[in-house]
Amino acid sequence: MWQVNAQCARHPDPDMWFSPAGTIEHATAVRICRSCSVRRDCAHQGITEPYGIWGGFDQDTLDYLRGYRQPDIVTKQLVDAQLARV
Repeated sequence: MWQVNAQCARHPDPDMWFSPAGTIEHATAVRICRSCSVRRDCAHQGITEPYGIWGGFDQDTLDYLRGYRQPDIVTKQLVDAQLARV
């Protein structure tokens, strides 16, 4: 299970991953995610989650990626492509 290796799982403030965009907490959570070893698995999970920051992507980005959702594999390929860009 990838979650046990996630940096957010060991962070003292798990609510940070559900903070509003534009806040210091939001930016910090995204920064932490971008250096996490399980970012890809987390981002794949995020495409099915309605709230939070997943794999370093906020809900605006995840909503954008979901807009292309056909089979899950297509969405996962889009997530992978987005991960490669940042």
